[in-house]
Amino acid sequence: MNIHVVIIMVLFLAVTIGVGIYFSKRTKNSNEYWVGSNVGPWVTAISYVGTYYSTVALVGGPSSTYQYGLGYGIWQVAGTTWLFGLLPFLIMAVPMKKMSSRLGTVTVPGWLSARYGSDMIKLVSGALVAILMIPYGTTIIKATGVLSLLCESSLEKGPPP
Repeated sequence: MNIHVVIIMVLFLAVTIGVGIYFSKRTKNSNEYWVGSNVGPWVTAISYVGTYYSTVALVGGPSSTYQYGLGYGIWQVAGTTWLFGLLPFLIMAVPMKKMSSRLGTVTVPGWLSARYGSDMIKLVSGALVAILMIPYGTTIIKATGVLSLLCESSLEKGPPP
């Protein structure tokens, strides 16, 4: 393994642990942990887009860019930035944040329950989130394995013509 990679990994882990320790001392209760204290809508939007991109960048992005070319990859990143990042933020995030603050909720199932006055909605939506995370996680693991096989075979064949 390259020593530069090891140094960068150690520095990254040290900074991540340092940030975690620093902010863990400032968190007073579970609501501050889940909501991130008073981070505001922009940090929440960036977090959402970052979470989305982590899946797209690791699973779909490299393979589709390899298959269809760099132009497609650039279009994919630009499209997901605007369509799945900025648009939902502008349309949903600000009104939903205001309403969730007024209702005193932290999660989407909690928000739905408080918004419509039904514990059944909270139960069903929470169960759906838990159940649907299984195929989502499975898909990511499988796609990562397939992508690693594609990368391995492309290294053996060389660059595409």
